[in-house]
Amino acid sequence: MANATLPSYPAFDTDEEISSLPQKWEEWIDGLENLLAAVDIADHERKWNTLKFYGGEKLRKLEKQLNYDKTAVYGADPAQNLAGTADHYRRLKEALTAHFAPCVNETYARFCFRSITQEEGESVDTFVTRLRTQASRCGFHDNACSEGQIRDQIVFGCQSKKIRRKALAENLDLARLIQSARAEETARANADEIEKTSASQQEGSAEMYKVSKGSGKYSSRSVNAPAKVASGPGNGPFRENRQMSGNGEGLQQMWSVKPFCISMSWRKQKCASRQS
Repeated sequence: MANATLPSYPAFDTDEEISSLPQKWEEWIDGLENLLAAVDIADHERKWNTLKFYGGEKLRKLEKQLNYDKTAVYGADPAQNLAGTADHYRRLKEALTAHFAPCVNETYARFCFRSITQEEGESVDTFVTRLRTQASRCGFHDNACSEGQIRDQIVFGCQSKKIRRKALAENLDLARLIQSARAEETARANADEIEKTSASQQEGSAEMYKVSKGSGKYSSRSVNAPAKVASGPGNGPFRENRQMSGNGEGLQQMWSVKPFCISMSWRKQKCASRQS
């Protein structure tokens, strides 16, 4: 790894707002340790140098002003003849953490904790993680107190009215509340998927019905259909005329028939008059 190129990582800004410095430092050092593990830097001396390299100019100046002994050892026990081991990186990390720690304001941290609500589309697990992270800065007396405060904030700030009512009705502890919230979240997602699929299928069926119903130009009951012409010589003596009835509910057929016999009788009379 000696010749490997180190990945980029932002420097730490020591001029951040004083109330947010402890949180920013915690997030920054966690990210740095992930980077150190990824590039396989384990030696404490190299880690110490890497911290100062990535920390930036402001942090390097601060490191020189800190009163810490990087040569102090950990795990020394004269009774058992244990000399202990040095850890320059750990010493610097602890010194910087102690430097930023006085900036913590528990009242403000608790205000931030009480302001946390579940965002639209945010999962229950992400919501709980944000609450746990902020609760660690609030100085709650013990773990039981912290768990109770987190449970209360889930009830106050969750998106689901169903979970809120269930928690109040059954007085759920934190573990059961998280379990119920996860189950309700999963059920809601599954139901949404089923309803979306059903709606799509119904829409497709409706379109098919419209196409099949309107497949012909005229239906058998269409009032705009042309009148039928009865078969006969010269398109002649028989014509079918369709007219709408007064109430528009049906069709009445009126047949006008002109028999040949009338015409033939008139012609015979005419011929007889000429002969006379």
